[in-house]
Amino acid sequence: TSDRVLKAVDGVQIIGLSILLTSDVRKAAEIIKKVKANNASVKFMVGGAAVSVKIAAEIGADAYGRDAKEAVRIAREMLGGMKQ
Repeated sequence: TSDRVLKAVDGVQIIGLSILLTSDVRKAAEIIKKVKANNASVKFMVGGAAVSVKIAAEIGADAYGRDAKEAVRIAREMLGGMKQ
Protein backbone atom coordinates (compact mmCIF):
# COMPACT_ATOMS: atom_id res chain seq x y z
CA THR A 1 0.00 0.00 0.00
CA SER A 2 1.06 3.60 -0.37
CA ASP A 3 1.36 3.99 3.42
CA ARG A 4 3.90 1.16 3.58
CA VAL A 5 5.89 2.70 0.74
CA LEU A 6 5.82 6.12 2.46
CA LYS A 7 7.38 4.61 5.58
CA ALA A 8 10.19 3.03 3.55
CA VAL A 9 11.28 5.93 1.32
CA ASP A 10 13.49 7.88 3.71
CA GLY A 11 16.81 8.28 1.90
CA VAL A 12 15.61 6.44 -1.21
CA GLN A 13 16.27 8.01 -4.61
CA ILE A 14 14.48 5.58 -6.95
CA ILE A 15 11.55 3.25 -6.36
CA GLY A 16 10.83 0.48 -8.84
CA LEU A 17 7.34 -0.93 -9.18
CA SER A 18 6.60 -4.12 -11.06
CA ILE A 19 3.03 -4.00 -12.32
CA LEU A 20 1.89 -7.40 -13.50
CA LEU A 21 -1.91 -7.05 -13.44
CA THR A 22 -4.00 -4.33 -15.06
CA SER A 23 -5.88 -4.00 -11.76
CA ASP A 24 -2.60 -2.90 -10.14
CA VAL A 25 -2.07 0.07 -12.47
CA ARG A 26 -4.45 2.22 -10.44
CA LYS A 27 -2.77 1.17 -7.19
CA ALA A 28 0.64 2.08 -8.61
CA ALA A 29 -0.69 5.50 -9.66
CA GLU A 30 -1.94 6.08 -6.11
CA ILE A 31 1.42 5.09 -4.62
CA ILE A 32 3.32 7.38 -6.99
CA LYS A 33 1.01 10.33 -6.32
CA LYS A 34 1.10 9.92 -2.54
CA VAL A 35 4.85 9.42 -2.27
CA LYS A 36 5.66 12.33 -4.60
CA ALA A 37 3.29 14.58 -2.64
CA ASN A 38 5.39 13.86 0.45
CA ASN A 39 8.81 13.70 -1.22
CA ALA A 40 9.03 15.19 -4.72
CA SER A 41 12.68 14.14 -5.13
CA VAL A 42 11.87 10.41 -5.21
CA LYS A 43 11.83 9.02 -8.75
CA PHE A 44 9.69 6.09 -9.88
CA MET A 45 10.48 3.50 -12.49
CA VAL A 46 7.79 1.04 -13.52
CA GLY A 47 7.69 -2.08 -15.61
CA GLY A 48 5.85 -5.34 -15.92
CA ALA A 49 3.31 -7.07 -18.10
CA ALA A 50 0.53 -4.53 -17.48
CA VAL A 51 2.58 -1.41 -18.26
CA SER A 52 3.81 0.40 -21.36
CA VAL A 53 5.70 3.65 -21.88
CA LYS A 54 2.35 5.39 -22.35
CA ILE A 55 0.83 3.99 -19.16
CA ALA A 56 3.99 4.80 -17.21
CA ALA A 57 3.68 8.44 -18.26
CA GLU A 58 -0.05 8.51 -17.51
CA ILE A 59 0.44 7.31 -13.93
CA GLY A 60 3.25 9.76 -13.18
CA ALA A 61 6.26 7.43 -13.34
CA ASP A 62 9.58 9.02 -14.22
CA ALA A 63 10.78 6.06 -16.27
CA TYR A 64 9.74 2.76 -17.81
CA GLY A 65 11.93 -0.30 -18.03
CA ARG A 66 10.87 -3.16 -20.29
CA ASP A 67 13.12 -5.65 -18.48
CA ALA A 68 15.59 -5.86 -15.58
CA LYS A 69 18.65 -5.12 -17.71
CA GLU A 70 17.10 -1.96 -19.10
CA ALA A 71 15.89 -0.94 -15.63
CA VAL A 72 19.45 -1.10 -14.27
CA ARG A 73 20.72 1.02 -17.17
CA ILE A 74 17.98 3.60 -16.65
CA ALA A 75 18.52 3.69 -12.88
CA ARG A 76 22.23 4.37 -13.41
CA GLU A 77 21.39 7.22 -15.76
CA MET A 78 18.91 8.62 -13.25
CA LEU A 79 21.62 8.54 -10.57
CA GLY A 80 24.07 10.40 -12.74
CA GLY A 81 25.79 7.65 -14.68
CA MET A 82 27.16 5.61 -11.78
CA LYS A 83 29.50 2.85 -12.91
CA GLN A 84 29.45 -0.73 -11.61
